[in-house]
Amino acid sequence: MKTRKRTVLIVAITVVALLATAAAVQARAVITEFTGTERCAPVSSGEWTFPDGNIHIRGMVLDCLENTTDSRMQGSNTVTLNANWHADGTGPMWGTWQMENWAGTWEGTMMVDGGGVYHAQGQGTEIYDGLKLWLDADHGMISGRILDPLGGE
Repeated sequence: MKTRKRTVLIVAITVVALLATAAAVQARAVITEFTGTERCAPVSSGEWTFPDGNIHIRGMVLDCLENTTDSRMQGSNTVTLNANWHADGTGPMWGTWQMENWAGTWEGTMMVDGGGVYHAQGQGTEIYDGLKLWLDADHGMISGRILDPLGGE
């Protein structure tokens, strides 16, 4: 009987310790929100085709300047754009992006007014290794968040 009580006590202590550790790890995660602007200029036009009067773009390269309220998301951003647009220049687009310490993917839509709306996600590299980023952009206006799962440790 003593062995069973001891086993139950050890299991209970282990469960409490694991829950406390998980809560401590979770409590350290920090999410930082930011806003800003983005201005892009083409560097390479990529390959354009016009099937059935539509516009397909593959591998267009843009140099985008990110100016945000979070210094970790400021600077030059190399964006690769692919698109399947209708004849009026509207439709889906997607690609990749690369900054000094970030890399990710994005997907969005070109609007009839010539402005783009997109969502991007990425991961930190080098000094930002382990960080994750999500952002939404609408006609050059950015809002996003950076997750630091370890809270800056």
